[in-house]
Amino acid sequence: MVEALVTFILQKWSEQLQQQPSLLHGAMKDVEWILGELQSLKPFLNDAERRVRIEREEPVASWVRLLRRVIFESEDAIDEFMGSLASDDLNFIHHQQQFSIRFMRVRRDFEEIHKGIDECRLKASIKDKISGVSSCFSGEIDLVGREKDLKRVEEWLLGREKQKRSLISLVGVDGLGKNSLAKKAYHFMERHFDCFGWAFVSESVNIRDLLNRILKAFYKSREEKAPDGIESMKEEELQDAILSYLQGKRYGIVLDDIWEFSVWEELKSAFPLEGNGRIIFTTSNVFINLDKEVFHVHMLNTLSNSLALELFCKKSFHGECPKYLKELALNMVKHCHGLPLTVVILGGLMARMGTDQTDWKTILEDLDGARNLDGSVNQVLWTCYNYLSPHLKYCFLYCALFPKGYEITKNTFIKLFVAEGFVEELPGKTPEDVASDYLVELVDRGMLKPIMHYYDSNLRRCRMHNLLHAFANQMLEKEDFGVIHTPKITKFTKWVRRIGIHNGKTGDLTEIGKLNLRSFIMTTIHQLPTYMNQVILSPKLLRVLVLEDVAIEKLPEEVGDLIHLHYLSLVKSGIKALPASIGKLQNLLSLCAEKTKVTSLPAEITALHKLRHLVVGDYAKRVVLVPSGIKNLSNLQILFGVMIGYNCIDELISLTQLMKLDMGEVKDGDELRKLCNSVQKMRRLRHLAIHMSSSNVEDRSKHQELGILMPPPNLEDLYFNGSLKELPKWVASHNSLRMVQLVGAKLMEDPLSIFCQLPNLVYLGLEDAYMGTKIGCSAKAFPKLRSLDLARMERLEEWTAIKEGSFQKLEYLTIGDCKKLKRLPQGFQQLYALQRFLLVNMQEEFVRRVRVGGEDHLMVQQVPRILVSHKYDEKMRLFSS
Repeated sequence: MVEALVTFILQKWSEQLQQQPSLLHGAMKDVEWILGELQSLKPFLNDAERRVRIEREEPVASWVRLLRRVIFESEDAIDEFMGSLASDDLNFIHHQQQFSIRFMRVRRDFEEIHKGIDECRLKASIKDKISGVSSCFSGEIDLVGREKDLKRVEEWLLGREKQKRSLISLVGVDGLGKNSLAKKAYHFMERHFDCFGWAFVSESVNIRDLLNRILKAFYKSREEKAPDGIESMKEEELQDAILSYLQGKRYGIVLDDIWEFSVWEELKSAFPLEGNGRIIFTTSNVFINLDKEVFHVHMLNTLSNSLALELFCKKSFHGECPKYLKELALNMVKHCHGLPLTVVILGGLMARMGTDQTDWKTILEDLDGARNLDGSVNQVLWTCYNYLSPHLKYCFLYCALFPKGYEITKNTFIKLFVAEGFVEELPGKTPEDVASDYLVELVDRGMLKPIMHYYDSNLRRCRMHNLLHAFANQMLEKEDFGVIHTPKITKFTKWVRRIGIHNGKTGDLTEIGKLNLRSFIMTTIHQLPTYMNQVILSPKLLRVLVLEDVAIEKLPEEVGDLIHLHYLSLVKSGIKALPASIGKLQNLLSLCAEKTKVTSLPAEITALHKLRHLVVGDYAKRVVLVPSGIKNLSNLQILFGVMIGYNCIDELISLTQLMKLDMGEVKDGDELRKLCNSVQKMRRLRHLAIHMSSSNVEDRSKHQELGILMPPPNLEDLYFNGSLKELPKWVASHNSLRMVQLVGAKLMEDPLSIFCQLPNLVYLGLEDAYMGTKIGCSAKAFPKLRSLDLARMERLEEWTAIKEGSFQKLEYLTIGDCKKLKRLPQGFQQLYALQRFLLVNMQEEFVRRVRVGGEDHLMVQQVPRILVSHKYDEKMRLFSS
């Protein structure tokens, strides 16, 4: 991976020479010299990596280690020197002398590196960049050959043990497709069970946390709000709450990646023994024995060569393999040893190679050459990893710094990639756009698993498969890229660059202060050692600091000394306030402090001129006061969860780079007019959320005026919470709109008739948004709408007939608290795409008509899942950070 390191360093220093030449004063010539040296070495790196990987030549491996060490030493020297200038250090001459001494050693080492090229007989070559068409990640293809397995599991789910809890264990090594089979079973439960859930377990599971997630999952499956105080419940209370909720229900739960029988022993009292319950385990441990339960064990087998080839061709060609490549394809597939995951990953690589026979033979030769590697699976993973671009290699490994099974949002990954400097500059694209493309490509290649898609099918979350996580962790330590810390680790290699600490496992961390870390990532640590503040702030070259769900109440003033910091996340921590010294973080790009106790931002925040992402508050529940001077943050792209005082709203007009704005507690029409005036200057804005103050929303006599808002041309998502006189005329024809949610709008004009012809609208949420008695729309309405929520329309009595060609892509429909609505519209049976129909707090007569035997049941019998509930879950937010 030294090629990726060289590429990264070349990009980093080239950018610094262009953007921060003043901070390289006195070192400019040295930096330019080393850039030239690294450029001259690039042609030899491909041969060096191949010979280390396949031939295992120790002299070449030593040469690579020397090059990596010299690059790290150079990077530390340059970063420390730049830091001394940025902090206005009066000892500049001393630092320059120290830098010169260090760089003399670097120059001598480069002489040895050049000698090594001849001694190792390295050959100059250039690896071709692979850039073919992308494959698909629909998730369906990886069930090839599992049809009989699925049928058996479905039979067990509906089995004879109708009055007993039943356990089903899906057993097999990582990569066999247990997770994919369990997901199909989960979708089966969605159609046939009253409630259901999915919970990832893992080796280091916290039982209280697991019970918490299980309870939330059951409530979510019925679109109901989880009980208040759930976060403070003790283990026994959570067990009782789950047990109570499941009484009398047909329930199912998938416990993914369970390792020990003892975990089930601690959980099982939460699940009724008497009743129609089904618990599915996925496990790699064939010895888990639950002999006192009604228990089915299903061992997954590897795929035959013919089935593996079928799966490979679906991934590589979306179907049939060209005849002249079939033999090559079969020989490739044999390297996968019947593991669906490796077949899909290899298919993801070949989908980008095109159909040139020579290229395919080259890949096959690499696979054959990789036989020397430990473990057959590593042959494929090594080869596919090796053909990633340098930037993708770094992004892939970075994902492994988070714990196994960890789900992380696309937006978080994007911010991290940009902060670390992994993103190449491409004309016409922002760094965030490029980082998004990287993440999508890793998912597309099968190297990351998509977890959730938004209503428009865009990637929302992902996680790394266990098998790939283990492989990536080997690479992390081997390349000194980073390490996931465990209590057993007391020493670190000198050059380790990144550390992840997770799930309550801290151990002895005093050594960290001696390292030149670039990323420190800590998640789910609820008890910190007393010395932890000092440890966190010791590595002065940090670019990324993540303290997510960490028990820390105060951020020390010394955080301002981390002058290289690009990304600071305090999400779900106990932080109550940000220190004034945060204004010294002149390189900060992202500040994320959602779901903390922070109520206002310090005035010094306005000194962060490079800041691109400012994310605070707790969605619509709570906003954070922003100080005057916000106009100075002219590079902001995301401003989320904020409240801005009346005298400062005009400053928003300076934030012309904003792409996402979420603002709350807008107090009156005058403030709204000022806000609208600023918004229409934001030509790049895509997401706009405006929450009027609670007192304003509750006062029905106060109608707001949005008509003065001339929308930015690329506006895609619009959320408004407040009473409106009417919708602006432009809304009906703003074709870029994809998501619209109106809460408390109380319109007199039928909103369906207003939005029905928007060609790209995929989500429409209307809550207390209409005061009329009748809704309906014209023919061929809502051509792309996938989700529709109609709630709290107190006067609504009739939904007129659905005309031909309307709602053809509607998959999710919710009708709630429309107490006067008498029945479904005629033509409802034509909604062939509808997958889930939720009724919340509707009159019993309406519900009776829909049930089996009711007058309207024929209209809904094609819908796979119909839910009747009496409680609202919090609706999915249009906007997230």
